[in-house]
Amino acid sequence: VIDEFLRLGGCVRNSAQRIYGFYRRANNQTENIAFLKREYEADSVGIIINDRKYAVKWDSDGVLISTGDRVSDISSTLLSWEVIDKRIRELLEAGQYLPQSEAEKAADVWEP
Repeated sequence: VIDEFLRLGGCVRNSAQRIYGFYRRANNQTENIAFLKREYEADSVGIIINDRKYAVKWDSDGVLISTGDRVSDISSTLLSWEVIDKRIRELLEAGQYLPQSEAEKAADVWEP
């Protein structure tokens, strides 16, 4: 669920490619997290994976994930931006963040 959410990118057009391009530069965790907070802004989304509904909400504090139609403070999992940064780097290193065809477009989308 976390990986599928991360592959969606943030609130900006072509966000997944922008994130890919940004992470392909040498950045430290502080720079990455500041970038992610700007890229994702504050929002929420519902996603369906294997016929199960999940609600995801994020802001400057991190990302909340719940099963079902809405985020619940009782049953949500909170992921810090540090955890999100680490997982994006892991997906990139494993070649699993974007399909190759999308990764090739990242150079055209990312604007330093």
